[in-house]
Amino acid sequence: MAIGMTRAKGADALPAAGEVGAAVISAPEFSMREASGAGSIRGSRRHQTMTMFPNEPSFFKALADGSPLFILMCDLSFRPFYVNAAGRRLVGLDDHRRFVETPVQALFFPEDQDFILNEFLPRVLREGRAETETRFRRLDTGEAIWMIHDAFLLFDSEGEPVGLATQSRDITERKRSQQALQQKTMLLQGIIESMPDPIFAKDVECRMLMANSATLETIGKSAAEVLGRSEAEWRHDPQEVARIQANDRRIMNGGQAETFEEAFTTPGKPARIFRATKSPLRDAAGAVVGVVGVARDVTALKEAEAALRASEERLRALLTASSETIYSMSPDWKKIRLQGRDLLEEAETEEWLEKYIPDEDRAMVLGVIAEAIRTKSIFQLEHRVRLADGEIGWTSSRAVPILNEQGEISEWFGAASDITIRKRSETALRDADMRKNEFIATLAHELRNPLAPIHNAALVLQRRRAPDDPDSVLVDMIQRQTDHLVRLVDDLLVISRIRYGKIELRKEKTDMVAIVRDALMSCRPLIEKKTHRVKTKVASAPLWVFGDAVRLTQIAVNLIDNAVKYTPPDGLIEIEAALEADEIVFRVRDNGVGLAAETLSQVFELFMQVRDGADSPQGGLGIGLALARKLVELHGGRIEAHSPGPRCGSEFVVRLPQWDGPTTQSSENMRAAAPKRSDADRWARVLVIDDDRETCGSFSFLLESLGTIVRVARDGHSGIAAIDDFRPDAIFCDIGMSGLDGYETARRIRAAHGHELLLIALTGWGRTEDRRRARQAGFDAHLTKPASIDAVEAVLSRISPVPPPKLIADGLLRAPYSG
Repeated sequence: MAIGMTRAKGADALPAAGEVGAAVISAPEFSMREASGAGSIRGSRRHQTMTMFPNEPSFFKALADGSPLFILMCDLSFRPFYVNAAGRRLVGLDDHRRFVETPVQALFFPEDQDFILNEFLPRVLREGRAETETRFRRLDTGEAIWMIHDAFLLFDSEGEPVGLATQSRDITERKRSQQALQQKTMLLQGIIESMPDPIFAKDVECRMLMANSATLETIGKSAAEVLGRSEAEWRHDPQEVARIQANDRRIMNGGQAETFEEAFTTPGKPARIFRATKSPLRDAAGAVVGVVGVARDVTALKEAEAALRASEERLRALLTASSETIYSMSPDWKKIRLQGRDLLEEAETEEWLEKYIPDEDRAMVLGVIAEAIRTKSIFQLEHRVRLADGEIGWTSSRAVPILNEQGEISEWFGAASDITIRKRSETALRDADMRKNEFIATLAHELRNPLAPIHNAALVLQRRRAPDDPDSVLVDMIQRQTDHLVRLVDDLLVISRIRYGKIELRKEKTDMVAIVRDALMSCRPLIEKKTHRVKTKVASAPLWVFGDAVRLTQIAVNLIDNAVKYTPPDGLIEIEAALEADEIVFRVRDNGVGLAAETLSQVFELFMQVRDGADSPQGGLGIGLALARKLVELHGGRIEAHSPGPRCGSEFVVRLPQWDGPTTQSSENMRAAAPKRSDADRWARVLVIDDDRETCGSFSFLLESLGTIVRVARDGHSGIAAIDDFRPDAIFCDIGMSGLDGYETARRIRAAHGHELLLIALTGWGRTEDRRRARQAGFDAHLTKPASIDAVEAVLSRISPVPPPKLIADGLLRAPYSG
């Protein structure tokens, strides 16, 4: 007979596990009233019954202990009275008695106990059955075990609840998998959300399933506005919607990923272009359930590509229209690729050097290339080249190195211009310029030859004239005009030498006070002719500069002459020389025609002439001021022009560095150191060799007026022959003689007589090259025709005095003069 379980009076009335008797554990039609009576839960179901037969408790225990599930029974106070073997193993407590003495809440972590005691178990009591997932705590290790609990009420035979039972399953591995999946999902979501590119997914109806922030920002909508809705519901352009959805359906129908560009417009914003990659979205079975895509805004790239295409088109048009030859070179210049424009034949070759560069120019070209490669700098060179037609021409080539990210040369890009015509023009111009210089030198020589006898004759007449000679005015006029012509010729030659860097300055310590004094003396005849008043303000002490005394005098003479020329008669000319700071300053001021503002910047240009109020030039060659500026600059100084305006006069200021150290012996000291001869010692023997009759005659008269005994020879051979008979102390020899020229004459004299004679070149050739050749031929000095009396005296002062012969007693003061 079955023994029914009595209604529970409390925990003590419940049978312990394994107690003898029978119990019915069921889920029948039941009625349960809560202790408070506030409500009841009623229900009916077909119940399941498990009966443990009297005297067979092992059957129930074996069934429960054999289950892999966690099975636990407790009374209504949640005190356990049974747990199966799997449950004891799971929580790490094999002793059944110790287990049943442990409160149910002890099986849970403290943070989960409130939910179990106050939410889950009361729900089981209210509803009769409930499920939940929560953690168990292993009692031996404290390890967390995730369980899914299926808890239900236990009833007695009368249908009254007497306890609770749970069958629980270990879902720890599933939970770990879920957590791992959740972490991966969160990571993926984080990646998608952080992407700057729009990422989205749509279903088969083109409804938006997922859109990251970049997508929402691009379309200008919130997630609520687009998720679950098709683009037709929130896009404004029907044609755009149709185009995009057509692309989506093609992807879903074809089952293949594609990349293409899609235009997208947002109201109030410029249209954008996106490069989208879309793929089919599949479920676990592999069926296509939508489309997933990622897009990148390539609007800026497309604009850049369009700009690049336009730039390339312009470049192609430019290259087509240009006469340049464009080329690219490998980093080491071994290989060239070029596009010709008549200059070079189009080619891509490694033999460009042999093909285009003449043999004799290759070393020079390679040297410049090597330096450009070494310094990674621009290659630039003008060189000869073999043209497309086979002729040798000229090119101006310039190439720029293209550097990679590592700063190494990846390529050279350059252009070559055909400058053949220019180079030929330059050559022709140089030839013409050389011929011009030769013409100027020849002209000066030809002008000096007739000037020399006039100049010499005037000097002789000035030295011989009596104080009351009525012809003195004429002699002075001849002398003035001759000096003026000599200065013009000298200026013309000097400016030519300066322009081509062929002038040599013989610098020494020089007193500018003496320079100004000498310049005034040179200009005095012209000053007196125009009845100008001259006011000078010159330092009393010497003003030392380091310079060429002849050229400094030339500067001063040109400035004073300019003031005299451009000042009307009876004008005022003021001349100053002083030390200012560390500069020697020389000023020439006049009250003449003045200078307009636009003329001030041009006044020092070659051949520039200022016009007076009548708009007519004052004459001259227009080289005086240009020469002055060049000579000042060669002395390390500067020159300035000032004028308040036309008819208000002008001022020219020269600033030269003050001499501040020892140099060679000054010109003043040299002149002072020159040997002086008394009247009794003045007679010396001088031989003049020149094939010009007038020059010989006039110069011999000049030499005789200086107290010398002179003999004349009309050619080089007779001059050499006269040496043994005449025994001269000095020889003045012309250079440009017919037959035996002056250079060869000098060489033969030196070969026969060594350096016992003073040999002076007296010639119309006055270039630096002429002076150099004279020194090489053996001349001791070089005088340019017409030689000044000071220059002649300076040369003669170097002759050792020779007692005068008997000729003096006979009154023969002239050398024999033969026709």
